[in-house]
Amino acid sequence: LAPVAGRAVGRRLHGKGWAAEPRDWRRLSDVSHCTLLHVAASLYFAIALRRELAEWASDPRQLWAVVQPALSPALRLYYVFQLASTAEMSVAMARSLASGRAKDGPMLVHHAATLFVVIAAWRLGFVRVGALVVLLFDATDVPIDGIRLGQLMQAFPLLGASAAAAVVSWLVVRFYAFPRFVILPALTATDAYWATYAFVPPRHMLAGYALYLVPLAVLWLLNLRWLL
Repeated sequence: LAPVAGRAVGRRLHGKGWAAEPRDWRRLSDVSHCTLLHVAASLYFAIALRRELAEWASDPRQLWAVVQPALSPALRLYYVFQLASTAEMSVAMARSLASGRAKDGPMLVHHAATLFVVIAAWRLGFVRVGALVVLLFDATDVPIDGIRLGQLMQAFPLLGASAAAAVVSWLVVRFYAFPRFVILPALTATDAYWATYAFVPPRHMLAGYALYLVPLAVLWLLNLRWLL
């Protein structure tokens, strides 16, 4: 459907001759697919989980509490969707790199680290942490998708607006909200674990911290690399 819609929009924007010229319709299909996933997931969270998000933002320490409340049906559905979506994108990125279509190795690392965080959060009981991570990334990926669509469709208004939105959203969300509400509480709000698991040797506890914090730090550093 993306090439059909792309040709129709292109003819409307640039005239009938535009769609007849060689275009990377496969690339447009890939970008459209990612855009739909990011928009759908973000809208669902905004509609169905906005109250839970407000609670997390009011007290980020609860994200890392030893005892977690039961998952709401809406959060469970969102998380299962994100598990499948993140896994699919990781596999697609790996295949693209292996075939030579894509050359962005750091993007594969980003997808792999995100998938690890999402799976680990599910297995270890920190589902809200994983949900917040993918929410922040999905919401800020929408302007990036807009930039790609603007380039492919040669639509400067879309390109310019998306670029401005990307800069603002990345500064606010990925460089403030992500470390403020995800990484910092992991360092400052997890002291109860040392008392709860006092029987575990400290080196094993530190290894557990590193197992989860290192992927989060990798994600933040990759964001910094792409912005700068």
